[in-house]
Amino acid sequence: MAVTDGEFLLDGFTFLLAFAIVLPLGLLALVVLVLAGGRDIDTTGKRTFTLYVVTVSFVALFTALIASTAVVSSLTEKIKDDSSEEFNFDDEDFEDFEDEDFDFDTGGVSENDKVLRGVVQGALALLAAGAVLLFHHRRRREYSAEPGFDGSAAWRADRAYIYVVCFTAVLIFLFAAGFGSYNIFKLAGPGVFDSGDSSGVRKSALQELLTLAWLALAALGIFRYYWLQANPSAATDPAKAAPAKKAPAKKR
Repeated sequence: MAVTDGEFLLDGFTFLLAFAIVLPLGLLALVVLVLAGGRDIDTTGKRTFTLYVVTVSFVALFTALIASTAVVSSLTEKIKDDSSEEFNFDDEDFEDFEDEDFDFDTGGVSENDKVLRGVVQGALALLAAGAVLLFHHRRRREYSAEPGFDGSAAWRADRAYIYVVCFTAVLIFLFAAGFGSYNIFKLAGPGVFDSGDSSGVRKSALQELLTLAWLALAALGIFRYYWLQANPSAATDPAKAAPAKKAPAKKR
């Protein structure tokens, strides 16, 4: 079976993203949040609870992003040509099998089974992360609506969380957009930008492009959602937010 170099890009993609980017940044976010509210006088007594809610929300949010990307990657796996995995008896010499024992009942895993496993695993992780995120998002809305929250130590910790999420989403977007864009060149010139069979390279590149496109768009959506929380005025029309002043009436 011929395997192109590009097919190895997403083999451990979600694990690479989780351990090399999201989890270290989650620890960084925790440090930033603690330092952000450590020197403030907590008059409301909500800072510790806020730090807990936003830290768990951060981990759950990007876990859900990773899980959804794994689902998309598994669904698009069928794009690749699986005919090359089939055993071709015409290319083998049966004399080589005389002194060896083979069990043809225990090695084969169909492509549909692999896709189904990936979808189910990613969907379960997505549901778990989504449930945790939804629960803590409601708690965040509750304490942010309490009187005296604005300007407090808990408010500053919550604002730090918003900007850390935006920062992480931008990094993921740049990563996904950069690697995803390269697959466009592999589609256009498979023999130049990758090695292997041209048809196999194109199918692998298309699968990677769709997966990374989803990751980039999802990260961009997360960034916009939280950026609008940090800057509510950006979501409103400036003309409506600031009504025009009436010109003073002319004296007759």
